[in-house]
Amino acid sequence: VTAGFHNHASYIGGPIWDFAPFIEAMDARWAGYYFDPRHTFAEGGAGAWKSALLHIAPRIKMMAVKDFYWEKTAKGWQVKDCPLGEGMVDWKFVCKALAQANFHGPISMHIEYEIAGKTNAEKDDNTLAAAVRDLAFLKARLAEAYV
Repeated sequence: VTAGFHNHASYIGGPIWDFAPFIEAMDARWAGYYFDPRHTFAEGGAGAWKSALLHIAPRIKMMAVKDFYWEKTAKGWQVKDCPLGEGMVDWKFVCKALAQANFHGPISMHIEYEIAGKTNAEKDDNTLAAAVRDLAFLKARLAEAYV
């Protein structure tokens, strides 16, 4: 059993440095990060997330995979979840940093974006197709990084 502390935007640990002192005080065999690039990028803007990732990479125990972009709405800027590779997460950088840290999973793929479908069956089919596309994208980025 390994404890992985999930960073999540707008909560403690959204910015990695919130709980880094607690995790780093624990035995690395049993505790580390459940790294979520989407939430790290949402909290860390264009560059701070890269520094955070490089800092914690050796202690990443597992990773959540999802993507997003910022969308201007009547309520202001809002996070909009989207398919992998269509958002703002720099997957090439993320995968390369993980490879350099000798990370070998597990990886949890999340489909948190809206899936179209007029019927439940159509929505189910579209969800499966989205999972296949996201998995193919992820496998391609990992294959590029782990050479």
